[in-house]
Amino acid sequence: MDNKAQLLNFLENYGGGLMSFALSLLGNKAEAEDACQEMVVQMLKHWESFEGDRNLKSWAFTILYRKCLDQLKKRKRFLNFFNRAEVNYQTSLDDPAEEYFRLVLEKNPEHPRALTELGDLSFLAKQYEQAEDFLRQALALDSDIPKAHLISGLIFKEKGDYEEALLHFKSITSRCPDHEEAIYYQALILIEQANWPQALEVLNSLVGLYDSYEIYGYSLRALSYLMLDNLAEAESDCRRALAISPNYYLPHFILGLISFQRENWSEASQNFLKSLKVDKTFDDGHYYLGQAYLKLGRLKEGQSEIKRAAQLFEFAVRQTEQLREQALAWGWLKKAELLVKRKKEIESKINHCQELLASK
Repeated sequence: MDNKAQLLNFLENYGGGLMSFALSLLGNKAEAEDACQEMVVQMLKHWESFEGDRNLKSWAFTILYRKCLDQLKKRKRFLNFFNRAEVNYQTSLDDPAEEYFRLVLEKNPEHPRALTELGDLSFLAKQYEQAEDFLRQALALDSDIPKAHLISGLIFKEKGDYEEALLHFKSITSRCPDHEEAIYYQALILIEQANWPQALEVLNSLVGLYDSYEIYGYSLRALSYLMLDNLAEAESDCRRALAISPNYYLPHFILGLISFQRENWSEASQNFLKSLKVDKTFDDGHYYLGQAYLKLGRLKEGQSEIKRAAQLFEFAVRQTEQLREQALAWGWLKKAELLVKRKKEIESKINHCQELLASK
């Protein structure tokens, strides 16, 4: 993987957090975007000198922190940001973001924004109890911080407590109706709960924003329409998603399911292949492609796909069991229950794979 591809992969995972960090410091979207762009340029410029044993996230936050400080100095607001918190700005600029926000709290222990940012960093590091503690403190000081509600909702979602998660996401959208992330995660939970009518209602709001989550909105709405047997609307939304980008596996897969339901096996197999071109490890893609091939009489190819699906499902079972054990160790009983259900669903597909292979 070349430098650009590695950096793009990193930004896909942490870009939102970096932008939020810059915005929290600068309070200006345009300047935050400029700081992030300058960070990317510097990372690419010095990539070869980056030491692999260092923490890439800390390196990125350190560079971004410097860029934000430069912006603040230019605006002559260096002593005014973070509500004039008196921080020793002469500390080493190599300190990671966590150290910086802890310095803020040393001077102002009741700084809700700093508590929120520390909660976010703890969440990213999977230090969930610490994250919850920071976020509880932040919301006790200011209950109207969208980011504190967002991260709290994500923690409850991770723990399998969907009702509590929804409360936090709805708290955001009640104040900010066009908050994409809050709407998106509401939809994901409703889909997990198989609450398709309500998921449709939420997804209508998401696609109406015409922003970065639009492709996911159309794809998930297509899935909801499919589950409600509205094939025409499902197909239409898949086309809309693919018009935005053909490099997302889900609309291809849903189109395959639509054709599968219509017993158009040739068209179904073509769409499943397209989904697998995007993600070769997509277990359900192999599972349904194998069945479509068997319907077409392409027995050897069908059996090969079914075997591949079974292997991927078996891996998913082992992974799910490990997650269940971890959830129990952390006391996440609701998450453990969800994983038991998920494991049974996967095992049912494995049994079906075995039946299909035995019958041919």
